[in-house]
Amino acid sequence: MMNENLADFFDTDELADLILWGPVGSEVQLVGYFDAPHLAERDVSTGANRSYSFNLSSSTPYLTCIEADILSMEGGDRVVVNGVEYTVADFQPNGTGIAKIPLYKK
Repeated sequence: MMNENLADFFDTDELADLILWGPVGSEVQLVGYFDAPHLAERDVSTGANRSYSFNLSSSTPYLTCIEADILSMEGGDRVVVNGVEYTVADFQPNGTGIAKIPLYKK
């Protein structure tokens, strides 16, 4: 665990996002970073006289949050980021006090 005050890195006046977590009407506010990277198309060749070409396109949105703020978060929980509702897929702490939370749209 880092000795830094992690809250210094999660500031909504800077780049962090305000996130609502929980059932409608009893949401809790927390701060984190929302990211929705996009995997572009890829062509794949397998070699060995076999060649397959296909297009792959994927986007897995996720949150990065302070682990202590979300210890009771679990798969299936509801979160709202920038007005869009998502469902928590998993809780992935990284050992530094920060966790990555993969999401999917409801």
